[in-house]
Amino acid sequence: MRYRSAFLLLTVLPLVLLAEEGSKPAASGPPFDISSSTPHRIAMNLDTALARDFLTVVSGSPDAPGALRRLRASEPLEAGLELEKVPAEQFFGRLAASAAGSPDPLFAAIAANASLYGDWLSSFETQGPLLARATGLRIASLLPARPAVAAEIVILPVFGLARFKDMEAIPDGERLYFLVDLERLADTSKGSAVPREALLGVLRNGASSAWKILFDRGARGTPPWSPRAPEPLDAFLSRTVSDGTATLFLFADEFFPLSAFLEEPVARSFTAWNQIAEALLDEKRQSQGKKAANEAVRTDDFWKRHAAVVGAQMADAIIRTSGRGAFLDALAKGPGPVAALYITACKEKTYPPFSKPVRKHLEEKAVSGASADRK
Repeated sequence: MRYRSAFLLLTVLPLVLLAEEGSKPAASGPPFDISSSTPHRIAMNLDTALARDFLTVVSGSPDAPGALRRLRASEPLEAGLELEKVPAEQFFGRLAASAAGSPDPLFAAIAANASLYGDWLSSFETQGPLLARATGLRIASLLPARPAVAAEIVILPVFGLARFKDMEAIPDGERLYFLVDLERLADTSKGSAVPREALLGVLRNGASSAWKILFDRGARGTPPWSPRAPEPLDAFLSRTVSDGTATLFLFADEFFPLSAFLEEPVARSFTAWNQIAEALLDEKRQSQGKKAANEAVRTDDFWKRHAAVVGAQMADAIIRTSGRGAFLDALAKGPGPVAALYITACKEKTYPPFSKPVRKHLEEKAVSGASADRK
């Protein structure tokens, strides 16, 4: 199953309304807590103006000239064009032809599906604000307390821009724009996604990407997360923990706890992850292990992204057994303390474990690290 197909599977199933979520029992529900205060100021919202203007232009509406001027004046759109290496004059030239009554063939499919996209945008406008606010609180709930983060996340639906990704991040100081390609989203869903499902998919994808960016800006830049010459397993564990926490946001609420509802694929990822980790510990097999680790981090196949799946399971289990506060404290200290907490969680409940050689190595690292701290 390809990554985007799996992503849609995880987002189109019935969901608990995010805005109605409070503090969940540790044994069930998603591992977020939007009712507890945090030092972070994170706001998320959706802005459909660009997409509305685009549809106005390609549909040949009388309001097309004004809409085209607004598109030309959009700084996030300009930044997105530059990032995607799309010549701005070429892009706006095609739009201008459409506004003048000569539809560009590249935009014909968008114009033909204007009604579908209009329904999606209406859903974004009516249901989006409350859901986006709750999603921003979810992001804040899984960031370490220090450093405190201030960010405004703006989801901007667009067309024909993010050619290689469903979303493209455009940082602008404390503001973080995400350009969402509705045409790609429609192609991935093959017309099956209803407006609310499309909205939830966008918010989950945005939350995952935003958390990773904000975490990388803050805690991951500290020494425990970025040693000068990390050992191969340490580097793999670092990506596992950070990618895994970000991946939590992609799962529909009904899939939690992960070990219960996704037992088989999670167990498969742990088996593959342990094999990679053991190879990284063996000098004779390190080259093979590094190649496998790279594949487990970068592949487009969701269920072969073993680092992200294992990391998500680790985070979910730790929060359920030790609490969100303990998880965030460990996350601030580095990937090693997170792994140590997961080993403890496996002693309390039946979770997919690290293999014996990997667990022994991690426990020894934890002991030596604690001794160094005391000195």
